[in-house]
Order: sequence, then structure tokens, then C-alpha cells
Amino acid sequence: MGKIQYTAAAAALFLCLAGCGVSVEDGQAEEQKEEESAEVEEREEEQEADRSSGENREKTGETGAEYGGSREKIILGGNSYTVEEDQSFDTDLNHFGRVRFVTADPDTSGGAEFFLDRGGRLIYRFPEFPWAAGEEERCGAFLKTEAVAFRDVNGDGKEDVLALSKYENGRRAQLYLGTESGFAADVTAALLADEAGADGTVDQFLKFDGKRRKEESERMREVLGLDEAAVRDFAGQFAECAASGERERAVSMIEYPVEVRTPSASVRVSDEEELLPYFDQVFSPEFIRQLRDDMSRIGWTDRGAFLGDGSLWLAKKGSRIAIISAASGESGIFPPGQEITAGPVPVGRE
Repeated sequence: MGKIQYTAAAAALFLCLAGCGVSVEDGQAEEQKEEESAEVEEREEEQEADRSSGENREKTGETGAEYGGSREKIILGGNSYTVEEDQSFDTDLNHFGRVRFVTADPDTSGGAEFFLDRGGRLIYRFPEFPWAAGEEERCGAFLKTEAVAFRDVNGDGKEDVLALSKYENGRRAQLYLGTESGFAADVTAALLADEAGADGTVDQFLKFDGKRRKEESERMREVLGLDEAAVRDFAGQFAECAASGERERAVSMIEYPVEVRTPSASVRVSDEEELLPYFDQVFSPEFIRQLRDDMSRIGWTDRGAFLGDGSLWLAKKGSRIAIISAASGESGIFPPGQEITAGPVPVGRE
């Protein structure tokens, strides 16, 4: 709703309100309620448009891949892959519902590709799994995908996907964590298992990874007074508040003072009220989507816990948990005097 134009019609409305026993204050309060309601509706429409956009992309199968004349072959980027039926499964997988997980081994070079098929259409391609420095050369040529498993390895309530592949000079694990929109590669977990030789079987990997996660969680709790469950719960509450228009509650979850950075401004704010005018610039729908996806990957240092690659940082402040940093692209909030960095650990300004 735009600003009220004080015309003759507005004057008539004023007289009507007064004559009908409704105070001017009541009228203004009603106007404010309508404006707040309109803002919430607008935000909900934006979120629905985002969801619809994602659903439409899924329906059109924009994976860059297609079946090559039959469902035995997949063509991706001009390269041919053979569907490995013994490592492809019908399953219920998070928000995708009932789908077929498809393993496609390369006919020439490269590694395996993984897809989700619904009704004969490839609706989702799993993200590329990065190689560590020198790892590709050490492994040599790809031979075959030996095992695939579906488990919730990080305890966030979403199914994750583990694939174990055999190469000329060894084996390689690939772990994909289920997120709000799809899957994200957990490179750290895979590399640690590879280095420990715990990538031969599914049970071997899960035993090693489960023990590692438990020990890491205990260290995190000892140093920060937090565990992954608490971090995920707090971040989820913040995301819900920000997405539903509960700005006042969302900004109350932040530690002050902070430095607000946007493409057009950099300003220090001391409290919740001062941050509110910048709220939509920092906590955009794109940021909230990224934050929800990043909740599958939680790391920590002695300064706090972070989600994903640092989209959100949390720390224990006295008896409460508080947000100490949040960043998306060129916008974000940071402890005063700190530089924006691409990595998970912010670097202080000298």
C-alpha cells in the first residue's frame, strides 16, 4: 500500500470515521495493520513464486542430461554414460518423493554421474563432487560404482546418499547431504574416510563417519557450549522468522553492535531498531533459501559455529545463542571492523 494521499476523499473518510464513533487513532492503527498484512502477503507470494520456479525447473528436467534412445544410456555434455541397473534404485527421497535413483558410469573418461528419474524423465542431477589436490591423479582411471546407500548420516532428518566407486589405483567415497532444495557434497567427510581407508564398504564408511561425527560433536560442545542440533534448531528458527516477516523477533537473535554491508552502504548499527531498515537488503529470499540449504553442513572454529561456507555464524553469548555474522553475496552483517571473505572463517582487518 502506498502513502496516503490527503484528497477530498480522504477528508470525507476522516469525517465518516469521526461521525461513526471510530477515532482517528483507530483508523491509523487499522491502516498500519493493513500495511503489515500486505507486506506479509507480498513476502508469501515471493516465496510461493520461488517454490513454483523450482518445481517448474524440476518438471522440465533441466539437468543437462537425457536418455540416449533408451534408458540404458544417458548423454551429458556430449559424453555417453551407461546406467548401472544394479546400483540404481526406486526410493522415497526427501521432498522429491518417490523417484528412481540412477547411477550412470562413464563410457570413456571421468567419474560416475547420479540422477533422479521420475516417470522416465531425469529431473535432478547431483552436484559435481570436487577432487582434492592430486586426488584424481592418484586414483587413476574410473572402473565402476560398487555401492550406493541411503542414510541420514548427519542426523538432520533428511536422507543422504553415499556412493562408493572403484578406480584403477584405489577407491573413492562420495557423500551427498540432503538439503531443503536437493543435495550438497560433503567433501570433508568423504576425504577423511578415503584417507583412513574406510571407503571399501558402506558399513565401513558409516562406522568411521559416525564415530568421527560423534567425536567432533563432543569437541564442539566442549569448546563452544553448542552442538549441531542446537545450531540447526536456532538457525531454523531464525530462517522461519525472517521468511514469515517476523523481523523484530529475527533481529533480536543477533549480537550487537554489527557492521551492515550492502553494495551501496557500510554502516555500524548498535541495536535491533537500527538494523530493521536494512533487514530486507541483508536477509533476502535468496539468503533464506541458501541458509536453509546450508543447515545440512555445520562446521566450527573456536570463535563459533557456521553453516555451509559461512552464510551464518553463531556463538554462545552468556546464556544465549546469538548470530554474530551473516553473509550472502555482497551483503551481510559482521562484527565491526571485519572484512567480507569467501571462506568460512572471516578475516579481521589489520
